[in-house]
Amino acid sequence: MQRGLSEIFAFAYRNYALTKNEFYAIFEMLFWPLVSLISVGLLGEFLYLDREAVASY
Repeated sequence: MQRGLSEIFAFAYRNYALTKNEFYAIFEMLFWPLVSLISVGLLGEFLYLDREAVASY
């Protein structure tokens, strides 16, 4: 388990080190997950889905 967590941390740190000075890359990492979260929520509201159906997606 510790090896897996160490590999995940190393991967995340490498990505951070490569993009820490690039505003566009950081903006994309924050913007697109937010857009997908909002669009799924709005789609569920538009289709009148039950709460369980939206949460399981």
